[in-house]
Amino acid sequence: MELGLSTGVLFSKPVREVLPLIARAGFRAAELWTGDRLGPTPFDWRNSGEIEGVNRLLRELSLRVASFHAPYSTDLDPSDPDPVRRKRTTALLSEAVEAAAALGAPTLVLHGSAAELSRISEAARADRVEALRESLALLHREARSRGVALAIETLLPHLLTADPSLLLELVAPYPKNEVGICFDTGHCFLWRPWPLQQLYEILASRVIALHVNDNRGTADDHLPPGRGKIDWAPWLTALRRGKFAGVFLLEVVLSQETPEPLEALTELRRNVLTLLAKGSPG
Repeated sequence: MELGLSTGVLFSKPVREVLPLIARAGFRAAELWTGDRLGPTPFDWRNSGEIEGVNRLLRELSLRVASFHAPYSTDLDPSDPDPVRRKRTTALLSEAVEAAAALGAPTLVLHGSAAELSRISEAARADRVEALRESLALLHREARSRGVALAIETLLPHLLTADPSLLLELVAPYPKNEVGICFDTGHCFLWRPWPLQQLYEILASRVIALHVNDNRGTADDHLPPGRGKIDWAPWLTALRRGKFAGVFLLEVVLSQETPEPLEALTELRRNVLTLLAKGSPG
């Protein structure tokens, strides 16, 4: 299974510094992470010069883009029932679709909602789901025209779209190769009603992307696999039974003060390969 790594692993460093480290550590695929706010980030993805520079670098490194992570924040919510704010959000996400296509990313990963379940009524939930459907329809048209698939991420359990039934309903109107699900192991490990492997089995038919990371069972720690409390063997078995054919994309975060980042990334890759070997049947 091909390993990939998110540039968010060293989120405070400019993307053009992180990509060479990823390649030198032995990875051949990467997810380009845009950040969690609307302002400038270490990846200035709305700048055409930055896009051109990153493309050149990717070619030099023989590194391919597995996916492009759309920006997200509490102010960037495709489920926002306010049409003015939602239009602003979908406009920015449409720009992300364009950037993904320009960078050769086959998939755009996006957050379906920033709404916290504890803060909205049942009626408001219905309104937000309908708003999200409208946003997805618009973004699907944009993405399909550019050859980019949309992958709705499994979010933390306190957020609106942290419901496998809802996720399946949202993607059902579209072909899997155009709109699917990004399965985040860390987020889903915190979805208490289901063991991780069972939750994957529920969603497997529509999973087109992965965010693989670990945690200690209480927060979204984004630890390397094996550093938290996830029991990986049952989930890896479910992954193989579901015949997932995409990139095993690591979305982990290392200390931004790591003195030897290349050594840390090389060790990360080596440890994950060992984990995958141990989890292989037979």
